[in-house]
Amino acid sequence: MKTNQSYFWLNTRKYLVEYQKTILIFSCVYIGFCIISGIWTALLGATPGSASEGVYSFFAGLLCAVAASLTFNELSTKEGRISFLMIPGTTLDKYLPRVLTTVVGTTLLAIVGVYVLRGSQILTSGLAYQIWLPWDTGAITVNEEGLAEGIGILVALYLFNEALFVLGSAIWPKKSFLKTMCVFIILQMVISLIGFIAAKNITIGYSISPSEVLYIARTVIAFIFIIDALLFFWAYKRIEHKQVV
Repeated sequence: MKTNQSYFWLNTRKYLVEYQKTILIFSCVYIGFCIISGIWTALLGATPGSASEGVYSFFAGLLCAVAASLTFNELSTKEGRISFLMIPGTTLDKYLPRVLTTVVGTTLLAIVGVYVLRGSQILTSGLAYQIWLPWDTGAITVNEEGLAEGIGILVALYLFNEALFVLGSAIWPKKSFLKTMCVFIILQMVISLIGFIAAKNITIGYSISPSEVLYIARTVIAFIFIIDALLFFWAYKRIEHKQVV
């Protein structure tokens, strides 16, 4: 996997220029939706960090998954594949700009969105009811010792979802979201079934200390991060071997 810095930046610029109108409209609509949602939820009595942000997290995750599934949407047509292959530079020069935009860019937009939602709730409550609410994150309290592990598992699982949908976009550009979602549901069912069987049949004959729990958590987090990297690499290899058909 080698990339030429000049080609990388040229491809990034080309990609952003081609999709700048779509990106700008989508971002404005999304932020506008967050503002409106914040106003309405505040008028209905919601406060920053309440259940409204839990609902927001679900829809933001869905948004990021949809965006990731569109990473290589241009390859869904023969003309798009020809145009993609004719772009100068290595596969990595073409791969990175798209993944950075749909994964990193959408993630940053989702993070900005939650602060816009929270800010509009506070402003609406203050102006409408003269109640200026605190800037409360509403996060679940995690003990200091397990904070890093808690954040790590959330990030690892989020990247797993993103990597899976990016891979789906590389494997089947047409209707990628629906096809990958079917795979995702099947994976969840298999993992849940394995976990249920393990819980039913495995008996632990000794108690686990807090330090052992943290060690197991770190091992699981590292394993998931490795899976994430392999999925992104698999997507890269699929793009590398794409042929015009």
